[in-house]
Amino acid sequence: MLIPKTSVIPPGGFHFIDTSSGVPVRIEGDSADDVANKLLLFRTRNGLPPGNPLEEYRKWLCESWPHFCIDSSPPAVPSGSGVAHISSRVATWMADFIRNYRGSDLVLQSEADRRAGICAECPRNVLYNATGCGSCLESISRLSFIYRASRVTKYDDHLRACMTTAQHNGSAVWASKLPPADPSTLPSHCWRRP
Repeated sequence: MLIPKTSVIPPGGFHFIDTSSGVPVRIEGDSADDVANKLLLFRTRNGLPPGNPLEEYRKWLCESWPHFCIDSSPPAVPSGSGVAHISSRVATWMADFIRNYRGSDLVLQSEADRRAGICAECPRNVLYNATGCGSCLESISRLSFIYRASRVTKYDDHLRACMTTAQHNGSAVWASKLPPADPSTLPSHCWRRP
């Protein structure tokens, strides 16, 4: 897997040509992360699928100027776990949620508070943002903020991510529709159980 060298500035500065809207748009920034953040913001503001801006930027840079990149292997996942790091799982869940469910109505404040109270006390409500890709974590926060439209529950300070479903609990508690979850994997007290 090729990744850009951190000490290299590409010709023309840090930039990316985004064609997701059907028209080429040049996105510029002060760093690779800045370009990825601005690309995500551009797509979000224009109702386009968020994709994975940082990964797309890296791939584009390494295909355009391979000598600016180094070969690297992905970090090893502990043997037998078969599970990606929770921050990666939450980023994937959030992108899928925004792409497929963002048009659904939000539940009432009382229902969001009820759900949030259950998640806040659940042992499967785990910290996801202590480690992981900075740009990915920023994307999760930004997409959640945009989806919730500044709405909060009284438990927001205690909401993390669900270890079982990889959902971003702060967003999920507001959703009337969510990506499916296998009920048999959910604890008996979970608000997502039928």
